[in-house]
Amino acid sequence: MLDRCLLIAKLLENNECSYSKHLDDFINSDILIKKGRYKVIINDYNYLRNYFNNHCREIYEKYNILSELNIYPKSMENLEKAYKLYAYLKNNELRGTDLRQLSALVFGDSKTIQKSSILKTLVNEFRPLSAGSYYNIIHIRCDKNIHLENIDITDVMKSNGFFSCFADKLEIISAEAENTVIFENLSPFFRLNPNNSMFIYAAGFQNIGEIGRQLKNSDFGNIIHFGDVDPAGLQIADILMSYIPGTSFFPDINTIEKAINNIHTPVYAEKKYETQSLDSDDLREIAEMMTEYGHIRIEQEMIVSLAEKGVINLPDWCRS
Repeated sequence: MLDRCLLIAKLLENNECSYSKHLDDFINSDILIKKGRYKVIINDYNYLRNYFNNHCREIYEKYNILSELNIYPKSMENLEKAYKLYAYLKNNELRGTDLRQLSALVFGDSKTIQKSSILKTLVNEFRPLSAGSYYNIIHIRCDKNIHLENIDITDVMKSNGFFSCFADKLEIISAEAENTVIFENLSPFFRLNPNNSMFIYAAGFQNIGEIGRQLKNSDFGNIIHFGDVDPAGLQIADILMSYIPGTSFFPDINTIEKAINNIHTPVYAEKKYETQSLDSDDLREIAEMMTEYGHIRIEQEMIVSLAEKGVINLPDWCRS
């Protein structure tokens, strides 16, 4: 329905648009005329305008409001959820509110926002919450000199094995490393060792938007996201990659294929991969491949285990 409404709006504005199967009912009823293979024009303007006013206007207006915030829903479900969240953010103060509390207030489920890249992006774009209010800490490991503002914390990190802070403190951290690697899970974060790299344990959906904002405007070298190959893991990576387009995802598609060929008992994802919700071409390609294999999933821990067995090779930014 969303695609149809957007096409009708374009038709009413320009009197023509590109052909889409969403317009077939109107073409078959002679309300629209198909010109050639790729163009559609209006034949009955009054009927189309009335249809738009009765069935599409509210949808179109919601979409326009969200698009002004760089939010572009691709389904009616995403549109309604995003607009519901927008309406709440517009009309309510959020002092002391963390992401899970906000999600519970709006949707009755504390994880709804975290599980949706478009909802998480909407919060960040419309009314960013302080990362400190999430009560979620990120961990950092680095094999090079590292500073917190003007304080050298290299020896502290070496003695403790890692350093912890709120995600919004990344702006005052600097490391003499060529790579920054974001880890979704804690076990691989500690099992692998940085090689000319700074490792950051992101703790899932809560902090990834804030981490993306912090990394976007500073020089953190090559950005790599090491995540689970499952629907949620790809969505987490997609949020980061929307902030920093040059971010790469590990495991890459060749590594994933090697892993699949060496897993004796596949583990299936809890929900299906939704390729249309991913903005990254690389992540969509991975989602399509995992769908072809029957919606299986591969955790970071499995990638590390296969690397320790010599089945796959780890990148240069880490040592096992």
